[in-house]
Amino acid sequence: MSYFGITKDGTTLATVCIDYVHHEIHDSKLFTYQDVITLASSGSMSYMITTGSTTKWAHFGYDMECIGPMTIEVYEGSDRSGSVVQTTWNRNRNSSASAVTVIHKGVTGGSTDGTRIRWWQGGVANNKTQFGGAPGSFREIILKQNTKYELKLLSGMADNITSIHFDWYEHTNVS
Repeated sequence: MSYFGITKDGTTLATVCIDYVHHEIHDSKLFTYQDVITLASSGSMSYMITTGSTTKWAHFGYDMECIGPMTIEVYEGSDRSGSVVQTTWNRNRNSSASAVTVIHKGVTGGSTDGTRIRWWQGGVANNKTQFGGAPGSFREIILKQNTKYELKLLSGMADNITSIHFDWYEHTNVS
């Protein structure tokens, strides 16, 4: 039901509303990437996140699960290059809109990771699931335009099955 442009639930007449991130899905501005890898003891994987030279700002967050000890570091301003461009998905599967932000798996060249802006370390070698990241806006960071970010994973045990999940929405700032 709709009264004066406000949507109401047909049973309770409660106002229907959704949170902002949910709105970004409907607006075709929310994107995602997932990967599952197995890391050796002291094995590592880096992901390059490159924002566009546009007016769109990436509101970025990540979650990670693994079965053992893990270190996650996020660096801003890397001079390295991404190795293999990854497929990212618009979370509105009816939309053909694509992300400005580009994800690469692996990095090459360069001489600096950049400035470390996030760091997490945890887990024990007991094959129990460990988590990195945080829910909702606590994990979100608005990335700088036209900047390279390197997200590095470092395993603390052999055969460390690791799942990484990136979510971000892109919009033009209104200020």
